[in-house]
Amino acid sequence: MAKKKAKRRKTLAKHVLIFTLLLAVVFILRIASTELPQSFIDAISRVVSTERYSVELGRASISLLRGRLDVGSLEIYEKGALGNALVEMKDVSIKIRPKRQSHPLTWVRYLNIGELEIPNRGYGQSGHGYKDDYPSQLPDFGPVDFSCGRFVILGASANDIKGTLSSTNATLFLTDAQLHTSEAGAGEQTVYGKVSFSLEDFSVSSEAAGTIDPNRLRPIFMATGSRLIASEIERMQFPESPPKFGFRVDFSPSRKIRDMVLDISSGYCIYNDVPLSTVHATLRAGGTNGWDFVEIRPLEITRPEGFGQGGLLITHKDSWLSFDASSTIDPLHVLRIIRITNRSLKLPLTFDNPAHITAAGKLDLSENRTDTDISGTASSPGVSSYGFKFQNAKADFHISDTVWSVTNISASILGGEAKGTALFTPNPVDKADVNMDINAEFNDVSYVDLASPITQTPENPNGKMDMRLSLHGQIETNATEFLTGLTGDAKVEIREASLYLIPIFAGLTEGLAANVPGVDFLVAQDELSAQLTFSDGVAKVPEFKISGRVFSATGSGTIALDGNINLRVKGHFLDRKTLIGKGFYYLLMPVSKIFEFRATGHVRAPTWSSVTLTSEP
Repeated sequence: MAKKKAKRRKTLAKHVLIFTLLLAVVFILRIASTELPQSFIDAISRVVSTERYSVELGRASISLLRGRLDVGSLEIYEKGALGNALVEMKDVSIKIRPKRQSHPLTWVRYLNIGELEIPNRGYGQSGHGYKDDYPSQLPDFGPVDFSCGRFVILGASANDIKGTLSSTNATLFLTDAQLHTSEAGAGEQTVYGKVSFSLEDFSVSSEAAGTIDPNRLRPIFMATGSRLIASEIERMQFPESPPKFGFRVDFSPSRKIRDMVLDISSGYCIYNDVPLSTVHATLRAGGTNGWDFVEIRPLEITRPEGFGQGGLLITHKDSWLSFDASSTIDPLHVLRIIRITNRSLKLPLTFDNPAHITAAGKLDLSENRTDTDISGTASSPGVSSYGFKFQNAKADFHISDTVWSVTNISASILGGEAKGTALFTPNPVDKADVNMDINAEFNDVSYVDLASPITQTPENPNGKMDMRLSLHGQIETNATEFLTGLTGDAKVEIREASLYLIPIFAGLTEGLAANVPGVDFLVAQDELSAQLTFSDGVAKVPEFKISGRVFSATGSGTIALDGNINLRVKGHFLDRKTLIGKGFYYLLMPVSKIFEFRATGHVRAPTWSSVTLTSEP
């Protein structure tokens, strides 16, 4: 009996012990799976902090069963420095595997962060963002599986980042990194690469490749003092899909090392408001105390009309851009690409392909520009303006801050030759507004071809024209108002043109025939000379002279750009330059009014009327 009682007491004690242990385990697990008290959180913060960095934890809970620590917020500060945190994290989940006699950071096996932000604290600026007077004391750890839902570094954001995190010699490494992000209209963007970040001097080394809009990286370049890079990237737009790129950077302010290479290949894109079909460019930036230069070389671009290649170098200290280029792209687009002007020019010029340009020099980017010096040559199979076409056009050009000159202009037009010079004085504020001075000569131009765009072809194909033209004044950049505000003068000589047989003078010929029967069969081999002035879109002709062996005339009037004319013509027999012609002139003076006519309306079909019959003075 005693043995049985002893056995029952022993069994009861065992059950009580087991029940007590179970209660203890449940109690411990219950505590371990709930939110930790603030005093315990503060203790953890002190343990993981180092001599140089202070770690502050917000709400936290731990699960011993899962070996996981969940932290609502985690911030890392540099001790002795004022300002925002170096790193800010939210919704952090950490899987740990405790080890005896080792730093708690070495326990981490998995790190998932809902949001991670590295704010801008003046990284890369001289005297800010790094110290080298004592070590960071960051323990070596890893590898740690890392993932992040949203990442913001120096203002640049991305989503869904994964990789392997580790630390060696106070340097953080993220390897096998993968970034996937997408946004409306930009498509999916993917980056693969690796990055290292030294906590000793805040130096960064990285390599990456993938597809991403480089404008997403602009905030990083702005934060690290590379405004030149940010400015160049800002000129790029990729409306259809992000470009392919390769990226490498070595950034160490304490060692005065800044070196970055960005290789970009893209389909349709826009650079400085100029649409491009394709572009391939290698952008390199570097410097010592700052990002001193940006170089783009090679630069290869295509548009529907041609191809361009070359390179450019922008220096921060000297504030100038040097370049060399060879292009078959429309010259007006080339002016935008190399930044001669920041506005789109809409001039009344169209260029046949290929319009070949070679140019080199430097563009002063300072506020008070004085050092621009660009020279080159241009040629095109055809340049059209206001219905006229200059063939095999060639010219040399030179651009400074005060004068743009186009010299040695030569072209074929209407069976003859044209040559001239042009000077453009740009507005110091807006280079698209310029004053223009043009001097041109046209020799042996076919009057038949000249008359064809205006009216029907004259019967005599042998007529030739010479003209000396001078135009000056402020030009409008809108093609439809290009000539508004221009003034000028011209001298025109036409020979062997049978002027009275062309439709513009058809009404005059009919009027003459009505007064002098048969005269329409006699007029031939006529010459015209005229001086005219041009202003406000109207050509004023103080006097023009038509000389013929049978019939001559003098006149005056106006011709507007829209084709409307107002001419007054007084005719007389023979040529007044001859003795007989002068005699006829004075002999017929009493009845000369019957030979005075006026033409109004459009040049294509003017209305001729007798001054005598209309009783005009």
